[in-house]
Amino acid sequence: MNEMKFTQGMAMDVSITVMLWMLLALSVASGLTVYEACVAMPSGQSEIFVDVQESATVGSVVKKMQYNASTDEVLVTGVANTYFDYNDTSQEIFLIKKLDADTGEETERLELKCQLATSPQPKLTIAITMLIKDFNDHPPVFDKDNYYINVSEIEPNGTVIPTPASATDRDADKNSNGRIYYSIPEMYSSYFEIKNPLRTSLTLISPLDYETTPNMTIQVTAMDQPTGGATQMTATATLHISVIDMDDLPPAFDEPSYVGTVPELSPKGTIVNVTKPISARDQDVTINAPLRYSIKKATNDYFKIDPNTAVLSVNNPPPAQEFSIMIEATQVDNSFRTDTTFMKIVVSAINSKPPVFQQQAYTANVPESLPLGSTIVTVTATDSDFGSRLRYYFAKEENVFTINGDSGVMQLRQALDYERETGYSILVVVTDGQFNTTTTVTVSVSDVNDNNPVFTQKEITVERERVTDELITTVEAVDYDYNTVLSFSLASHTSLFAINAQGELRISADKDNLTENQYDVVVIVTDNGVPSRQSSAVVKVKFPPQSPTIGNVTMQEGGSDVVSICLGVVAATLLIIVIILTVYIVRRRLQSTEQLDKAKNRSSLDPRGIMFKKHPGSRAPSRVAIDFANEESTDGGTTLAENPFTLDGNSNYGYMHSDESENDRDVDEIQIETAVIPYRNVGKFSSNGPVFPNMEDEDGLPINDHSYHNSSLSTFKDSNDSLHSDSTSSKKGLMKNMNGIGTKSLPNKKLSWAGNGEMPSNKSLNSLDHDPGISPIDEKPEITVYF
Repeated sequence: MNEMKFTQGMAMDVSITVMLWMLLALSVASGLTVYEACVAMPSGQSEIFVDVQESATVGSVVKKMQYNASTDEVLVTGVANTYFDYNDTSQEIFLIKKLDADTGEETERLELKCQLATSPQPKLTIAITMLIKDFNDHPPVFDKDNYYINVSEIEPNGTVIPTPASATDRDADKNSNGRIYYSIPEMYSSYFEIKNPLRTSLTLISPLDYETTPNMTIQVTAMDQPTGGATQMTATATLHISVIDMDDLPPAFDEPSYVGTVPELSPKGTIVNVTKPISARDQDVTINAPLRYSIKKATNDYFKIDPNTAVLSVNNPPPAQEFSIMIEATQVDNSFRTDTTFMKIVVSAINSKPPVFQQQAYTANVPESLPLGSTIVTVTATDSDFGSRLRYYFAKEENVFTINGDSGVMQLRQALDYERETGYSILVVVTDGQFNTTTTVTVSVSDVNDNNPVFTQKEITVERERVTDELITTVEAVDYDYNTVLSFSLASHTSLFAINAQGELRISADKDNLTENQYDVVVIVTDNGVPSRQSSAVVKVKFPPQSPTIGNVTMQEGGSDVVSICLGVVAATLLIIVIILTVYIVRRRLQSTEQLDKAKNRSSLDPRGIMFKKHPGSRAPSRVAIDFANEESTDGGTTLAENPFTLDGNSNYGYMHSDESENDRDVDEIQIETAVIPYRNVGKFSSNGPVFPNMEDEDGLPINDHSYHNSSLSTFKDSNDSLHSDSTSSKKGLMKNMNGIGTKSLPNKKLSWAGNGEMPSNKSLNSLDHDPGISPIDEKPEITVYF
């Protein structure tokens, strides 16, 4: 049994050995082993280290693999990894998840399995270690925004003052990105410095003083130290330092010296009159230690001081003289803290005499331009009584000047003005407290040329002709400085104009030189002060435009000359037209008068009727004016023709036919197509007899009925008026209501002019017309009237 097992084991070992030899034979046959084919190039090692930046983006290639064999000869697969993966086709290792070196993991391992393409076994493992490089992606962070510390003002220089301020940085590299340096602004470098930048501890380099700077606020800045060109990140926090007041200062008197007075032989206990109370204080404000006062190094015992209140009083009656003593203030809790001041005590004799001024009166001459605060005069008085203290003041309120009560110096308080006030008289009083003395200060103000001359008109406009020596205008100016003499001059156009001392501006040039239509003449007025002052005004001198001429006068250029020429041409043209129209009208009137005279002289008969005739070739009505005084009216230009109605019975009742040819008629003769109405005022006319004895009716019977109706014959005033107008103001009546005579009434037929001016009907007219070949028209008649 055991032999069988051994035999089987031997057989298996042989089989495995044979297979290994066969694989080896195949490898030898291909020429490369697994190790040789899968070795990574160019290092030739199976373990590789790769630097990967923390800031690398997902999908980016971190390593390109190269092997000793081609992709057809080897097969490489990657072992699953959280951050990296392998692409067998492109032989690239790429990032599949965002890296974060700040979590503490600085390396990541990736394994690749490589084998021959012709044999799955054996496999070679290639280890790739990713070294993750930290990137500065986190700023420093303080755990608080404000920190507070207290520092004593008596801390010596060089003292290291720790602070609670501290910042952290999440970046993993504590040697660069995560390392923090601290700093403070330069403005506090005179007090503190940070000697170790890795700490916020402050080193005192200058003593602190609570009395001058009780508090400080310092901004502390934390900065990381990035590498590789990354951006430096910072953070800030505020450090509040409170300076603790300590007893480091001695007391101090309020005044460096004091002055007191007391009468001579004053009894013990008399209080010395001090100008300001004696007082001292501890300069350590928060401590304010109590003080004790004493007289130091006194040569006599005339005076004493209260140690608590510093009130000075008489210890023994002093003589009339001046004493100087030293007063000391000592801090009660520290005798080494002291301060001293001087006291002058004037023991005055009994006041028996008044003060006396050194001068009975004071005078001062000052210019009106004296600056404010300038000294006018100093009044001085003396008092023979020892120890008398004198005071100066004005007897009444004064606004222009001030006086120093102790020194008697009088100064200018308000600006002087000579034109307003030329002098002042001021009463000054000096007193010793009991007696008063006065003196007079006279201040005389001298005039200063401080006013500019002023024109009454800054701009004057005048119009003048171009005449040499013509007075243009007189300029006027005033100066408020007294005794000032003004002079005038010109600043422009001096060759064309002149001005005298009285301000009279005249033309000095020939008119041919005045080519402009306007000149702006600048006039200067100057006073005689020192220094002199002046001002200016403008006189606008306007001349009429010059007409363009030929010859010696040159036409001026400009748009105004062109307009003048055009207007001249238009005026000349209109003048010619007016002359032509005047000649035409005169000739027309002369012609009308001649024709009228001709018509009147044709016959000796007295015309008493109306002639009417159609005007050939014209249907336009003419206008006529009737004057019963046998005077001609030329409204419309009318001439009189021969009267066909005579008293010899050779008249036709109806349309008249002249034996004269049309060519024999005057052109301006007025014709009418209408009926004829006889005029009543005829020499042989009788109300009972026939007007025209030869007239018969249509049956051949004589017309004896001479009844007339209340109608009228009219001519129109204006050819534009309607023939049928109802307005009686538009026509002139020829015959109306003349003793019952109006319209001739015919037997069986009556022909009349209607009251509204309408013409008779054609049928009525035809009944009167013996020539049916002539027919009337419905237009306004044209008439010639005879009287």
